[in-house]
Amino acid sequence: MPTAVLPRNGESYFDAVGDDSGMPEILRSQATETAAGWMVSPEPFFAPEGLGVVDEADAVWLARRLTAHPLSALADKVVLSGAADRLPKTYVRCGRLPVPVLENLASSLETQPHWQVERWDCGHDVMITEPDRVVDLLRRIEAGRPTVAARPAVS
Repeated sequence: MPTAVLPRNGESYFDAVGDDSGMPEILRSQATETAAGWMVSPEPFFAPEGLGVVDEADAVWLARRLTAHPLSALADKVVLSGAADRLPKTYVRCGRLPVPVLENLASSLETQPHWQVERWDCGHDVMITEPDRVVDLLRRIEAGRPTVAARPAVS
């Protein structure tokens, strides 16, 4: 999974990012102002450039496909059974998304036995900007090969 927040059982996205980030309040306000309180517009947080898509043709392609996001997907608490806790998992830390909570999460996952963390110098939407790299990672995971060869620091 590319850089993402991973709420624990009983947490929401908002819980996982924390109030200190300002994101919960900003997104709730945006939903109230623009979409009758229940939808979050893709602008400005989920705009192509914010997701690391800077190639003009790719940005135009992506912008046409972005839609509003239900606020409940961010605010509702997840219910997890724990069944996946022992399965191997891979987290890709997209280094051009400078969000402290994501860096803290990646560092924490690196210490957990069922997680492999890859650190890539890319934006969040790496599946658009570097699709071959994503395919290579998925093939390595499927083949059971280690995904982490080296862990360069995120700049």
